Amino acid sequence: MAVIWNPSIRKSVDIPMPNMINNQQYMTHVRFGVRPDTLDPMIVLMRFNWDYLYSVDTVPWLVEVFTLSSRTWRRALCSSSNVLHGHGILFHDKSQVVIGRYIYWLGIYDVDKTVFSFDMVTEECTRVILPDCIKWVDPLGLSVTSISKLRDSLIVIDSNDGEDIEVWVMEPGVARSFTKLYNFKTPDVMHTFLGFRNNGAAIIEIQILDDGYDNKGSVVVYDRHLEHFNPIGLCGLGWSFEAHFYKETLLLL
Repeated sequence: MAVIWNPSIRKSVDIPMPNMINNQQYMTHVRFGVRPDTLDPMIVLMRFNWDYLYSVDTVPWLVEVFTLSSRTWRRALCSSSNVLHGHGILFHDKSQVVIGRYIYWLGIYDVDKTVFSFDMVTEECTRVILPDCIKWVDPLGLSVTSISKLRDSLIVIDSNDGEDIEVWVMEPGVARSFTKLYNFKTPDVMHTFLGFRNNGAAIIEIQILDDGYDNKGSVVVYDRHLEHFNPIGLCGLGWSFEAHFYKETLLLL
């Protein structure tokens, strides 16, 4: 069961989820957005059979969509897309960003980091190719890559060591090219990039050492104009902080 909840009007809708399976054989991912031309909330469910990950056959992801107006699940048009065929396709659970008609999320295609996008209007699934300098997958797991948005632009945050951070913006247009906005160095290892304030200041969780243990984190705000980190008084278990975008609306009324 999923719940679409609008806290502004204190109303929610229960959505039955079809065949939600997460085990050693199946991997399931759920995305959510609001179609901008109809203001219709949409849930996108993607499911893949692990048995075919290294198979000689290319079996696509099964993609289903639910719209609040129809109150039914159906197979998405992109289920036959070549983007979702192939080997080594992995999605990151907590990397969703919605900008306009597109839902973006981070993943791996073959051996490269990439950004996937789902068009809520045409139901087309595509890949956004990252610059060569940041699409490499670190086999040691030391690199940190995440996506966010700044105003109406897709942002990719990348670091090879968790301390030297690069901030890239996707330029508007069909080409979907990236330009590096700026880079900065954190006072300690970055656990999680949480997002941006309205003024563009970056919000991140960094590692703090407590009695020699490195599994605690502190949330700080980085002002690139002043080149200053400002702790905001939030500390806790490392990698436990999350921040999400919101927009006030009367949807579900």
